[in-house]
Amino acid sequence: MADERFSLTVRDGAVCLAPTNADDKYQHWIQDTRPGNWIRDMEGYPPFALVNRVTGDAISSNGDGHAVELVLYNPCYLDASMLWTTSRDMAHGFRCIHSLDNISMNFDAVPDGGRLCDGNRVSLSHWRQNDYMLWKIAPWCPMANDCGPQKNLEELVPRCSEVDDGPYMGAADGAEWLPLDMLKLTS
Repeated sequence: MADERFSLTVRDGAVCLAPTNADDKYQHWIQDTRPGNWIRDMEGYPPFALVNRVTGDAISSNGDGHAVELVLYNPCYLDASMLWTTSRDMAHGFRCIHSLDNISMNFDAVPDGGRLCDGNRVSLSHWRQNDYMLWKIAPWCPMANDCGPQKNLEELVPRCSEVDDGPYMGAADGAEWLPLDMLKLTS
């Protein structure tokens, strides 16, 4: 059964778990799906970047067994380390979140085999068939307008201008924005 008591957050510059709290804006993430307009992972799923709503930083891979990092997000100059895909639905909307360039490397909330608790750093690990590697991306509110005022998403995650030579030039037109998402962990 899904346990949504913990959500992904940013604390002291690190990506970790915290008790789910809709008022904690550091638990709010933007799923930038624009890269999925051009590329897919080896299973055919589109990639996305996960950008923290407060910091504007994206989650980036740091390799097997290492904690994920936050890096300055510039959608005009993305590299594979900040692109993620999801697996098929594993149970009740929960999926693995894995690196675009290596789908065997998954988000792991309890990398050392310990227990789930406040402050656990999220790392990348090979699939071990446990619930600490299953995540759900779900809106904080049924409708984004119900959440009250928010920053213009273009301010937080800028669109590349037509003079940029990056791969995502003009990609914001028609992009899917999920502005008030949280990542929930199963137990």
